[in-house]
Amino acid sequence: MYFNIELVPLLPRTVKRIMCVDFFKGVVNSCIAFSLGLIILLINRLWEPFKRGFFCDDDSIKYPHHDSTIPSPVLYGVGFSFNIVSFILIEAALLRNSKNSRTNKKPGQNIAQTYFCIVFNILLPFLYGAAVVQLVTDIAKYSVGRLRPHFLAVCQPDVTKFNCTDGYITADVCTGDMALIKHARVSFPSGHASFSMYSMLFLVFYYQARLTWKNLLLLRPLLQLIVFCLAFYTGLSRIYDYKHHWSDVLAGNIIGVIVSLITVFTLTDLFKGRKSSEEQQTDNNVKLESIRVNKPVTKL
Repeated sequence: MYFNIELVPLLPRTVKRIMCVDFFKGVVNSCIAFSLGLIILLINRLWEPFKRGFFCDDDSIKYPHHDSTIPSPVLYGVGFSFNIVSFILIEAALLRNSKNSRTNKKPGQNIAQTYFCIVFNILLPFLYGAAVVQLVTDIAKYSVGRLRPHFLAVCQPDVTKFNCTDGYITADVCTGDMALIKHARVSFPSGHASFSMYSMLFLVFYYQARLTWKNLLLLRPLLQLIVFCLAFYTGLSRIYDYKHHWSDVLAGNIIGVIVSLITVFTLTDLFKGRKSSEEQQTDNNVKLESIRVNKPVTKL
C-alpha cells in the first residue's frame, strides 16, 4: 500500500535505510485511491436513491428545514486539513530532531526524500480510508433511502394527490425542489458523522503514535480530546439541525470507527515497533546489566 521505509525504533528517530525508489507502485496505489473518489462522484451523480414512502402521521419527518451548522465544505476542509497539516508539521519536527541527533551520517542520504516518503506513507492510507468511508456511506444511503427528519418540509406534498386514510403513501406527490428532495431521501447513515469520526479518530491514533515526548505529558491527550470533541459535536449538530435521526448518526460513527481502526492497524506502520528514546534507553540499560550479571568471572 505504501513505500517501504525502515527506521530505527528511536525518538528522535534515525533513518537506517530508505527504499523509496518504487515509483510505479506509488503511482498505482495513488490511482486506486483516486478511482474510489471517482466511483463516489458517479454514485452521487447517477444513482437515484430508493424512493421510500411515508405515513401522514409520521412525526419523525415533519421537522423544519434550515441550513447546517457545519456545512459539507467546512466538514471536509477541516477533516482533511487537520490531518494533512499534522502529518507535515509533526513529521518535519521528528525528522529534524532525528537529523540533529545523528552522529554517523551515511553518504548519499537524502533528507528531503526521507521526509517525502514518511509523509506519503501516512497520507496515502488516510486518503484511501477516507474514500472507503465515503463509499460505504453512500452505498448505504442510496440503497436504504431513509427519509430525513425534514423530508416533508422540502417535499411539500400536493394534498390533492393522496389520501392519508390510505396509509403508506408511495405515489410521487412532492412539489418542492427536486435536488433538495433527492438529498432528503438519503438519511441513513450520516455522512457527516462517518467522515468526521474517521478523520478525527485517525488523528487521535496518529498523535498517540507520534507525540511521545515525555516533557510534554499533557499535550497529546489535550490534542486528542480536541479532535474527538470536534467529531462528537459534528454528529450532534446533525441531530439538532434535523438533518439526521439519532440512529443515522450512531451508524455513521460506527462506520467511521471501524474504517479508522482497519486503516491505522493494517495500512500504516504507526504502531509497529516504535519506541520512545527513554524506553529504548531503558531497554539498553537492562541488556547491559544482564550482560554484566551473566558475564563469567575470569581467573588470573
